[in-house]
Amino acid sequence: MKAQSLVDKDGSGSKKLLLSVALGLFAKNGYPGTTVEDIVNKAGLTKGAFYYYFQSKEEVLEIIHNDYIEKQIVLCNKVCADYQDPREQIRHIAKATIINLGEYRANVSVYLQERRFLSGARRKVVTSKRKEVDQIFTGIIERGVEYGYFRPDLAPKIIAFGIIGMYAWVINWWKPDGNLSLEDIADQYVNLLLRGLEISKTAS
Repeated sequence: MKAQSLVDKDGSGSKKLLLSVALGLFAKNGYPGTTVEDIVNKAGLTKGAFYYYFQSKEEVLEIIHNDYIEKQIVLCNKVCADYQDPREQIRHIAKATIINLGEYRANVSVYLQERRFLSGARRKVVTSKRKEVDQIFTGIIERGVEYGYFRPDLAPKIIAFGIIGMYAWVINWWKPDGNLSLEDIADQYVNLLLRGLEISKTAS
């Protein structure tokens, strides 16, 4: 069954509130450490309200995963449409992804840590969407090699996994009150990454 949207079709805020509360609790206490009762108590609603909108706690986890990964897919596709140069695609996806961690910190934390608790069809749907992001990044690296920008001795799929992991891992150590802003971090990561990928101009 397809997960519902984060926003009620009828305009009700109760569903959105339950999802927001669940997201915060999953990020803080983990999925197994959060009960439906915890969610409804913090939201000030009833279990009846919860089960009016959702079949289970696992469906809530699926919706949270889908909401974040679908935003990433849209972002990646837009950047790839706006910029033809693979180097610029990497740069702009990196900047947008890392800067968005400020707004989507809880989403990314849950996305990285709690996927293992999805099962059956729900897990397959989320895994399929994650693979779509992997394929977008792999395609960028492949085009960079094809156009003569990136080193041909690197395996595009492995590099794609490394880039995605590097961007996402920022969430585990970045502090909002730290010395570097997310934009500063994005710039440093991209510069380091492109220097490693690009064919040296001084190579003989």
